[in-house]
Amino acid sequence: MERGSDLVDRALAINPNFSNGWNARGWISVSLGDGARALDAFDRALRFNPTDDWTVIVGMDGKCCALFVLDRYNDLLELAKRLLSRHPSDILAWLLPCAVDTNPAKAADAAGHLRALHPHLRSSHLRAMLFALRTEKHRAMAEDAIVRIGLPE
Repeated sequence: MERGSDLVDRALAINPNFSNGWNARGWISVSLGDGARALDAFDRALRFNPTDDWTVIVGMDGKCCALFVLDRYNDLLELAKRLLSRHPSDILAWLLPCAVDTNPAKAADAAGHLRALHPHLRSSHLRAMLFALRTEKHRAMAEDAIVRIGLPE
């Protein structure tokens, strides 16, 4: 991960307006546990390319993960709502709120939406999506949410 961090920093030194580079910087920072740096990087990506759907969705997903890592759960819940209004089938925007809100009804609602939107989605896919979570606390919270959502393995 450190090698990727160095490479993305070099790319951004060459072109500091490269929105995809800033999204990459954000995801690398999340996986290194640096939520504050990740938020800054995702904000830059969104500022440099606010009309590109891919950039915005990747950036908003990343910001959700960064807020999760920073334990800013209220901000995460608000951002996830905004993301779902823009991209209703976004998997992370359904999953991460379940990790911070242990209400069984929320997990059932998320499971219903995920099954309807992504009928072939499995619990193993959700685990793979959260590869960037490095702390035991956040991995355990995510795993608990995945179990409560109850998709097939």
